[in-house]
Amino acid sequence: MEGPHGIYDDYCSERNQNVVVYRNALFKGVRRLFREDRDTSAEFFELEQSEGQQIFVAKYSVVKFWKTGMTPTAENVPQKLP
Repeated sequence: MEGPHGIYDDYCSERNQNVVVYRNALFKGVRRLFREDRDTSAEFFELEQSEGQQIFVAKYSVVKFWKTGMTPTAENVPQKLP
């Protein structure tokens, strides 16, 4: 599975429900760590920060990301009730 490529501001949720941002992070790829190949909870994005530090963030923790320097826009979509 491929991840995004390029430099992004990456927002991730932590276990304590705080959201942290990794600014200007280069997405280097997706890695599987610690578990079997088919376990999606073991998939991590490999990021390289601007100072060269490499970090891994769990794919499920990513809340949102967008290209550095862009202003994100969002639209609320009403939910249809059954």
